[in-house]
Amino acid sequence: MKTRGLTLNVLGYAEENEYVALALEMDLRGFGASLEEAMDDLMRQVVLQLSFALHMHHSLDMAFFPAEPIWFERFAEARQVALRALTPDDGTGFQACGLPVPAPHVIREMEGKFALQNG
Repeated sequence: MKTRGLTLNVLGYAEENEYVALALEMDLRGFGASLEEAMDDLMRQVVLQLSFALHMHHSLDMAFFPAEPIWFERFAEARQVALRALTPDDGTGFQACGLPVPAPHVIREMEGKFALQNG
């Protein structure tokens, strides 16, 4: 059986006394005492949702129900804040779509830090 990857946009945030990891394309949430625990819980939720969809309907179509638009907006805002924090605001850098592009050494340092590692 061929294994395929799945990329999901995940918004992590603190809510009261716990962390939440929200998979935007599936409107699934993982919870935990830390963001790492919330991501682990979310990973289990995603696997269960995909397994259920394949078992019941032999298709992944029913597994994907997008979160409400406000969550996509918050994700975009958080991504912009994070990108701006990576680049000095001294006018020496490049911009794309009004956002600063980090220097090559910053991009190299960040490689792999945002991907979920399985196992």
